[in-house]
Amino acid sequence: TRALRTHIDSVAPQEEISWPVFETMREAWRGRIELQGACLLGIEGVRDRKWFDRLAKRVAAAKGVLGVVTYMVPDLEELLDHVFAQAIKHGLDLDFHADETDDIAAISLKKIAEAALWNGFEGKILVGHCCSLARQPDLEVLDTLDKVAKAGLA
Repeated sequence: TRALRTHIDSVAPQEEISWPVFETMREAWRGRIELQGACLLGIEGVRDRKWFDRLAKRVAAAKGVLGVVTYMVPDLEELLDHVFAQAIKHGLDLDFHADETDDIAAISLKKIAEAALWNGFEGKILVGHCCSLARQPDLEVLDTLDKVAKAGLA
């Protein structure tokens, strides 16, 4: 094992506690294993723009990864645009937890791929879970996977 990614609770005010602890632990393990930190919060946290912008800056200072858990909220596309804007601004890669449900209406994986394309994002994007994809109609799955491939999501 060369690297280990951990998701860091980053909902206010926890981010002010968790990130310094992570940085201390990463330094303690330097040379033995690369510790990667990805912030973890629900997409609704992005609605507080000032706070989220500070979090993105904090994650960048720690050389971390910007991450959110996505849900099918009415303003998902707008919130994703802001996540991508902050990632671009701070040179951050992205880590999403998406569609961790059996609800076939959960299509945030597709929305993430579309946002990556329309924002011209060039960093790395990891999307985990994607459970609802297994329950969706074949044509919907193929359309989503085409967009995932075009956007270069992992």
